[in-house]
Amino acid sequence: MQKPVDFPLLFVTDLDDTALGGGYQPYARFPDPYSAFLDRLAARGCQWAVNTTWDVAGQWQVVQSSAVRSRPAFLIAEYGLRVARITGDGPEFVQPYTSAMEARVEAINQSVVFPLMRDICAQFKPARMYFYGHVFEFYPREEEKERLAEYVRARYADNDVVSAGVGRALGVVPRFLEKGNGLREVLRLTGIPADRVVVAGDSIGDWSMLPPTLARHVVCGSNADSTVKEAALTRDGAVGDEVCSRGVIQAFEALARRHGWDF
Repeated sequence: MQKPVDFPLLFVTDLDDTALGGGYQPYARFPDPYSAFLDRLAARGCQWAVNTTWDVAGQWQVVQSSAVRSRPAFLIAEYGLRVARITGDGPEFVQPYTSAMEARVEAINQSVVFPLMRDICAQFKPARMYFYGHVFEFYPREEEKERLAEYVRARYADNDVVSAGVGRALGVVPRFLEKGNGLREVLRLTGIPADRVVVAGDSIGDWSMLPPTLARHVVCGSNADSTVKEAALTRDGAVGDEVCSRGVIQAFEALARRHGWDF
């Protein structure tokens, strides 16, 4: 006889094209059905957390602007660079994790990223560019886009410290940064085992928080990348028929029916 599967103790959600999107407006708040879904989880004793590339302040604004009555236990931000727990005064960065991660990023900035930025700016004229402390984005002028892509491939494609690639823009980020780092720290802090965790994501950027060592269950909408869908379908997860938050809710409800959870 198969051992019963316990109701999860932690639900972790991405934002872009997972909790947000799918036609709901404004984009900077949870859709009301998703807020109600998160509150249902909290009422069942399941904590919830956000894990996305947004900074903590932006995530907290989404929560505060939404109809959700419960509060996240944690906000995991900027590719796992920072983790904040929610207190009565709002987000509070988890230490020494956050300071240690920031120190690693600063060392990489000094040794690799700042020289790379000087090199790129000396060779190409930007249409615009941004530096967020842990991510450098350089948008070339249209006539130089192909040359920039070739230049980056030749000089930086094999760099083992930073990931540098050109899509709509050149994006540079330290390779060690990934969402899984932040989730791993949350599990360490809470003592919640991976087999009581559900993760909702949609893209390759979410892949590092999907392995069985961090989450037993993966749920997603029909818009998710094929690799995320495969992780959901081949493990103890589900894929919703609809996109984004509607699909995530469908997927979780299917998971609940499978295991006979009262939800």
